[in-house]
Amino acid sequence: MKCHSLRQLLLLTSLIFMAACSSGPQSADPQGTNPQASAPQAAIPVAQVVIGVAAAGLPIKGTVLLKDSKGALLGPVTTDSDGNFSFDVTSLVPPFILKATGLSGTQNYTMYSIATGPGNAHISPYSNLALQLATGGDPALAFGVEGSKPDIATIDDARLKIVLDQIRTLFTPLFAKYGIVGFDPITGSYAATPGNKLDSMLDVIGITIGNNNLTITNKLDGSTIVSGSLANIAALSIDAARCPENTALTDINDITDRLAVLGSAMNKGEALTVQDLADLFVPDPNYGTSNGQTRAEDMLSIVAIFGPRGTNTNGKLKSVRNLRLMSDQTANYTGRGVTKAYFISYDFVFESGKVVNSTITSWAKDAASGLWKFIGAPAGSDAGNNAGSILTNGGNIDNAGFIITSENAPPLFLNFSTQSSSVTLTPPARVVPVKR
Repeated sequence: MKCHSLRQLLLLTSLIFMAACSSGPQSADPQGTNPQASAPQAAIPVAQVVIGVAAAGLPIKGTVLLKDSKGALLGPVTTDSDGNFSFDVTSLVPPFILKATGLSGTQNYTMYSIATGPGNAHISPYSNLALQLATGGDPALAFGVEGSKPDIATIDDARLKIVLDQIRTLFTPLFAKYGIVGFDPITGSYAATPGNKLDSMLDVIGITIGNNNLTITNKLDGSTIVSGSLANIAALSIDAARCPENTALTDINDITDRLAVLGSAMNKGEALTVQDLADLFVPDPNYGTSNGQTRAEDMLSIVAIFGPRGTNTNGKLKSVRNLRLMSDQTANYTGRGVTKAYFISYDFVFESGKVVNSTITSWAKDAASGLWKFIGAPAGSDAGNNAGSILTNGGNIDNAGFIITSENAPPLFLNFSTQSSSVTLTPPARVVPVKR
């Protein structure tokens, strides 16, 4: 999957067209009777750009800075909903160092990357690791403060190849497990979409650096896969058996598709009934309870918000995006008629522009149907909260949650956070449009 947004492709196409027009003949004058036709034409300068995607499994919602080798600073520019950004570096001197700051899902990130010239320069935990190895220290120190020259003068394509080869060697067991072929996280094809396996791997593993030490973790169970000094990266070794199963990437796609079915049902509005939701909930008795509520009560809670005389005031859903697998709970659902279970989180985007970020809900793959569905809490626990599928009617909201009451259902306690959005959100980045 290509990493460029339509805006970026149009920009590049226009630049190529300008270059072709400036070098081609202006008009035909075989007799030489028109002196203006044969006069030299002034060359149209072609802009040089650095473009890329900032992501850490999910797109970075934030800003990007670019600094050239002389210390000239551009930005901050705001990433779009897919993490895309671009800079005109026509008047700058390479190499360039980039800094992205913002949220990926609910986690704050500050990451760096390098560009030896115009072209792609993606920013991710991979590029951050590469820059750490290339400079031999903290990328933040290499970037420096405003007005200072960055410490990147010795970084060229040859140096980048060396460090990327080191990372590739370390990650070989992971790449083999997840079917990743090729590794060029800075200038290659990169996008924060389920189709890009290199980025999707960051949904299930974490890469952190501190004091020149690298730690790679399993996000689904919190365990450490490998940890050690980057001063001798060749001594580090990844045991693929300690990594999340490769089926996790497929599960992300399949659950996202089921969330789109949920969204389409919600968009029935006045016509929505409990029966429209029944196939999205594991049957009783395997469902159990969620936050003290039964399967029937959880389905009624959705109808109370989105159905006849519902309390939703945000309008119809536009898309479901940014699914996060919070933890693998399969071992805690033995005997519940399911083959796999996760605690998950996700975003619903309304046509009004409001983005609603869910707290943890529990989903499992029903053994009888093979479909992903809501399920109640694990045995001996009441974690998770499927009531109302963690959506809001746009009332007074804070992170502590609030109470919604309705004549159609018992009171619901919802716990979530919201944020307004001024960005026009369009597919494809981890977005599944829902039927209206």
